[in-house]
Order: sequence, then structure tokens, then C-alpha cells
Amino acid sequence: MVPDSIILDSIEKQRIEFDEIHRYRHVLFNLIKRNLGGRYGNMYLEFLRHIVIAMVTVAMYYIVFSSIRQKPIDDYAFYLCTGVFVVSYIGGCMKTNAIKSNMKYISKMYFPRILAPLADCISRMITFIITYSLAIIFGLCLGHQFDPAILLLLPVWIIILFLFGFGCSMMMSTLTTLNRDIQYAFGFIYGFLIWITPTFFLISDAGSALDQIIWYNPLTYFVEVFHSILYTCTIPSVKCVAGSLILTAAFLIVGSILFFRYKDKFTEVA
Repeated sequence: MVPDSIILDSIEKQRIEFDEIHRYRHVLFNLIKRNLGGRYGNMYLEFLRHIVIAMVTVAMYYIVFSSIRQKPIDDYAFYLCTGVFVVSYIGGCMKTNAIKSNMKYISKMYFPRILAPLADCISRMITFIITYSLAIIFGLCLGHQFDPAILLLLPVWIIILFLFGFGCSMMMSTLTTLNRDIQYAFGFIYGFLIWITPTFFLISDAGSALDQIIWYNPLTYFVEVFHSILYTCTIPSVKCVAGSLILTAAFLIVGSILFFRYKDKFTEVA
């Protein structure tokens, strides 16, 4: 159990730090702009890079798995898009190193430390929304029929997905700053989770053993929610909705406790 004093101390630090976000919003905007610029220093080239990577990933999955499946999946390329992009966003937040990548700013100037993982998640979400919008246009080109009423759920679940990613980013940014070996270990774990996430196969295709393992994978709940909204055009199941909300709350709470507990030590251990 986490001692009450640690929880109360974390809550107080959160209140103070979140109150400062508006005052330091110019720093947040600059961090987002820097992140969007990426390796090329140009956000348009960076967006193009993400789109190309997304297209290549979906094309690779389509070529490989459509050739070995005995029973084809309708609009399989669109099915891949609705799941792969969700996994990519979550994976980026889980593998983030937002504190270390901004250490040269953190060590030289004061700003709320929470801005580093927040800017990272906002940048990734902007890219996600752009690629997901293109995926929806792709679905329309394929003749996929959407339900306008069900589509109204999409903005809500994008916000929930963002909050889950923010919780992951706070947690992993803290852990990887305190111990860099965690990043390598988690890379292996994430690689395993990808292969048991229903992005390139249907849950109904999973055998009894795999069907049990799939639901221990946190990515499954979010992927299935987005599959329901965009691919099957149905209301997400209670199991997936409840699982996603519980995971989001858990990662936000644990991530914030860890982050605000150790944020003052980042410059010491980096």
C-alpha cells in the first residue's frame, strides 16, 4: 500500500503544478512545436514521415496476414488501420523518454515538469488524429458504411485514449529517468504485447488459450473500442468500455503519484 502521506503530498504537488500550466503555456506550445518538428526540424516533413510509416506498416500487415488467412476479413486494410494506429499512439506514450529528451531545458530553466510528458502526448495525439482522419477517408473510399450516431462516440474515446497515454507517459518518463534499463526491458514487453493485440486478427479467430491471454493485454480494450466504433459500427461492449476506463484511471493515478513523487530528483539522476 502507498502511504497516505505520499498520496497527499503528490496531490498537493499536482495542484500547484497544474495551476502553473496556464502561466507557462508558451513553454508548452514551444515543446509541442519542437516535438512535431521531430528529427527533420520541420513539422510537415515529420507528419509526412509518420504517414509513410503508418502506410508501410498497414501494407506490410496486409500483405503478410491476408496471404496466410484462410478466411478473409471484409475491408481488411481498413480493419488494420483502425487498430494499428491506436497501438502506435499507446506504444509511443509507453516508450516515451520525455524527461530525458528535454533534460537540457529542465536543467537550465524552471517550468512545470509535467509539461514535458504533456507536450509529448499532445504531439503524438495530433499525429494520431491526422493519420486516423486519413484512415476514415480511406474507409469511405473503400465503401465502408459508417453509423453517424456511433461516430459521435469517437471524440469521447479519443480524449480517453489521450488520458490513458498521458498516464503511461508520466509513469514511463519517471521510471526511465530513474533507471534507463527499464526502457530496454519494456521494449521487449511491448513487442510481445503487439503480437497478442487484435490488430491483424479477429478476437473470434483466437483459440481458447489465446483468448484468455488477450484480455490480460491492456491494448486489447482500447483497440476493440475503436474497432467497434469505426469497423463494426456498433456500441462498444461493456467489457471493453469498463476495462478501458479502469485502465485509464489506474495509469493516471499511478503515473501521477510516481511523477510528482520523484520530479524534483530528475536532474540529480539524469
